[in-house]
Order: sequence, then C-alpha cells, then structure tokens
Amino acid sequence: MQATESFLAGGHSTATFVPAAQIFLHAALEFPDSPWNRVGLTRYGVLLPLVLVTAFFGEGEASYYVTPLLATGVLAAAVYWIAARAFGVVAGVVSVVLLLANSVVLASTTRLYPDIFATSAAALAVAIALATRDRWRRDGRLSRGVLTMLVLAGLAVGLTWWMRETAIFAWPVIAAVLLWTGGPPRRAVVLVAGGAATLMLVVEMGLNWAVFGDPFERFVALSGADLSQTVNPQDVGYLGQARTDYLMVIPRGMVDYYQDGWWMLVLAGLAVIGGALAPKRVGIYAGWFVLVALSFVAIGGGLRPETPNIRLDVARYWVAFLPPMVIAAVGAVRVAADRFAGDAPPRWRTVLGALVIVGLAVGPVVESVSGVRLSRSFVVTNDHTLSSFRTWLSENDRDIKVIKTDFASSRVLSIYGRSWTGERISRVRFEVLDSETVYAEGDVVVLFSAQDTTCGFCHESINEWLATNAYRLDGWTRIWRSDDGTFEAFRVTA
Repeated sequence: MQATESFLAGGHSTATFVPAAQIFLHAALEFPDSPWNRVGLTRYGVLLPLVLVTAFFGEGEASYYVTPLLATGVLAAAVYWIAARAFGVVAGVVSVVLLLANSVVLASTTRLYPDIFATSAAALAVAIALATRDRWRRDGRLSRGVLTMLVLAGLAVGLTWWMRETAIFAWPVIAAVLLWTGGPPRRAVVLVAGGAATLMLVVEMGLNWAVFGDPFERFVALSGADLSQTVNPQDVGYLGQARTDYLMVIPRGMVDYYQDGWWMLVLAGLAVIGGALAPKRVGIYAGWFVLVALSFVAIGGGLRPETPNIRLDVARYWVAFLPPMVIAAVGAVRVAADRFAGDAPPRWRTVLGALVIVGLAVGPVVESVSGVRLSRSFVVTNDHTLSSFRTWLSENDRDIKVIKTDFASSRVLSIYGRSWTGERISRVRFEVLDSETVYAEGDVVVLFSAQDTTCGFCHESINEWLATNAYRLDGWTRIWRSDDGTFEAFRVTA
C-alpha cells in the first residue's frame, strides 16, 4: 500500500508509462518469479489477466492498455446501471459522462495500476447487490435467480479483494444493501454470498501457498505497509502533520492540480447535501462516497499521522470514491428538480429533471476538456510524440545500437523498440546517464521531456542531468528533433 508518487512526478501521465506501471507489467511477464513487492504480486485480479495479455503482446503498448480499458468499461456499465436504476436513464448517462470526464478518472483509464480495477470491481459488487435486492422483491422467495445473484454478489466482493485491499472500504455498503430490511433473508445472504466471498479468499490463499509457500503471504506483506519506513526522502515532509491537515490534502490537491478541481468539490458538496436532505433516495450513494473517502483519509494520516499507509496526494487513490460521489451528486440534483417541479405533470417533471441533470454536466466537462487540451500527457493531445520516436528508432535501427538517456526515460522509451502489439522493430540498447557515464565519439544521447512534462518522471530526471551536463550539448551534433521538440537526439563528437 506504500506509494511514493506525487503530482509533479508525472502522476497523471497517460501517454507514457511511468516506471511503476512498467514494474507491474514485468511482474506479469515474470510471474511468479518477479522480485517486486509481495502486496503487488498477490493482487491476482490485476496480475492474472495481465499474464494472459502479455502472452500475446509481450512488452508492447497493447499490454499496458487492454486490461485497464476493460476495467473502465465495467466501471462505466456499473455506474450507468446504478444511477439509471435510482434516478432514470438520463441520470445514468450523465453520471457516466461526468465520471469519465473527471480528470483523475480519465488519466486512470489507461494506466496499469490496480485502482481502476478495484473501483470497477467494487461498483460491480454494489450493482449486483442492488440487482439481488430487486430480484428478491420480484420473486418473493429464494428462487434459483435470487440464489444465483447472491452467489455473484459474493464472488464480486471476493474479486474486489483480489484487485486491491483498499476495496474493503466499500464492503459495508454492499452488506447494507443485501442485509437491509426488505431484502433477501439475512441467513441466506450470510451463507450464500458470504460463502462465495470466502471461497474467493480460500482460492487466493491457495495461490499464495502454491506460489510463495505461505497461504498468509498477502496478510504478512500488508502488515508492513508503513510509509514512515520509506526510503524516499520526498515522503518525509508528509509525515507527522496535524490530523486536520490530512483532511485538506485531497480538496487542496483537486484545486491546485486539476482544471476541473473546483467542480469536483461542487459535486462532493452536492453528494453530501443530497444524502443529508434526501436520505431515502440519495443516502446510500452519499454514504458510499463519504465512507470510502474518509477511510482513505484515515489510513493516509488521519488515524496515525506518524505512520500513515499511503499518501493522499497520489491522485489515483481518489478513483475509489469518485463514482459514488458522481452518482450521489446527480441524484441530489434530480431529487431537487423533482421537488421544484411539485405537482407538475409527470412528463414535465421528467423533462425538467433531465435538463437540470444535463446542465450539471456542462461545467465539469468543459473544464476537463480544457485541461486535456492544455496537457501533453494525454495520448489524444500529444501529436503522436511517442509514435514519432518509434518510427525514428525503426528507421535508424542499423545505425544506432546504443542510446544513452536518463533513468526514467530509459524505462519508458525501451517500450518503443517494439510495435504496438509487441513485435521487436529496433535492437537498440538503452543505457542510463549518470556521473560515471563515459561519452565516446559516435554515442547517441536522447533527451526526452526536457522542456515539457509529457513524462513528468523523465522531465525531472533529465533536468537533473542537464543541471551539470548541459554544456556538453554545445559540442555534440543534433541528429534528430521531434516536431514538437519533446525529443532531441545528439551524436557525441570528439
């Protein structure tokens, strides 16, 4: 559960692959022999599908995109169904639009991290729990359909644990839906759904036993999740703040780093107000949002300021509570529109509700689009920067055998020696620039993201090198520059 990324370290790049994402892919390629941390290796819901994908695409770009995009599709479907069930089809569509347009979620849709997977599984589990309740009301008995839904609900709960351990923050919501008065018999819920969830845990423990020789491997690994033990000096300043300060980390991060950050706060406010004023219609979704958000604050320093488990300023963690926030906000607006319409004919009430809900989406979407247009970290707005590098590598494969670049760029750019589907198109070897690098005539040095933050990690890393080595460029020959200047390649001359 430890995290060392920060906003300014490239935490929301979708055009490039930050080292941690590449580590995840290598863990799948080498599973179960990877030396990566055991918490990550035991997130089987993320790793096992990735093992299958990498069997086809290897280290190609496709391996980075396929599974997170599929998880995003599941999340969108679950959010639509939940919102449409409670507040109508228009509310379902607008909820999905608001969610996918959210800058944090949008960045996560193509990132190989477990957050989007865990959130998708949690939303799916809530949706199945609601559907189980609906089926019980329709059948009025423990029919085969009700029992099947209970099994699926339990399996979905188990799947959330397989994705990421913080998914447990949503479990009370699932339990509340299933155990609430008017739902299936509680004994059946506990035995059937609980049994299915337990089965998933048993299977996971069996995998741990087979792979690591210890069925409790994940629990042992999780017990050591203590940010105070990190070796990253950037984490030191995060520790030991006042508990109230940790409550402000997420709101401050939204406003400071995201174009649509103020709208996120508006939606959060609407969600809480809606839950308070319309508990019967909005309460469950507002409660889901608040419960998960405060749980993250608790483990992020609010509970133990000296020994937090995670950093709250890592935006991808917020994905866990953004779906219920959006659903509750849309629901609050729909309820307000219904009350304002009063005794108006049903058709007019429906039209008014739809117009108000759609109007709610305009501001956040416009701001998010503006943010995407300004950012070069999104694939759709970076003018094929990385593709141009791949083309250049392929065209110069015979002439360039070694490229020297900073550490972060060497991890990212090595991917582009392959086609999108993983076929090797360049035999170039990447070496890291450091204080001991020897520069021989004919060597090729590549600067990536030196003047921008297309890759935030790379920008920081290459500028550390430039701080003491920029003078060298004056004596070298520039042999290639991408159209936008994100890449520059130099050949070392005597």
